Amino acid sequence: MVPSKHHFVGSVIYAWMPHSETPHQPGPKYRPVLVVGVDDESGSLCIAPGTTQKLDSVLRGQILIDKIHDGQGLQQPTKFKIDNARWVPLTPAFLMGHGQQYRFAGAIPIYKVRELYEVIREADPELRSRRITSLAS
Repeated sequence: MVPSKHHFVGSVIYAWMPHSETPHQPGPKYRPVLVVGVDDESGSLCIAPGTTQKLDSVLRGQILIDKIHDGQGLQQPTKFKIDNARWVPLTPAFLMGHGQQYRFAGAIPIYKVRELYEVIREADPELRSRRITSLAS
């Protein structure tokens, strides 16, 4: 079962991030992703992929997270590409790692929340129109 208590905007979990060519299939790499949207009605999450590449260049639609709270943490600073976010179903196929382990890395620090919402608004105005569970929920 996929734990739902970690599914809120601003949480960092691990997922099989789908490719843009095959958005309905789990991707090949289990990686940290930032939850940028939650749709409780459809049982889906909007997740943004994380990368540790080119951290010195954070562009529009991206956010750099260097520390997180309350979870297993990130091994190193990670840039999340909100402009590449995808909606995925809340299923083990997308959210469980090898051995059926679920990984909750943590939550972004409170001082990054406003920046995250600004980046989400810049990157994907359509995301705002979906039913979203916010950090305040």
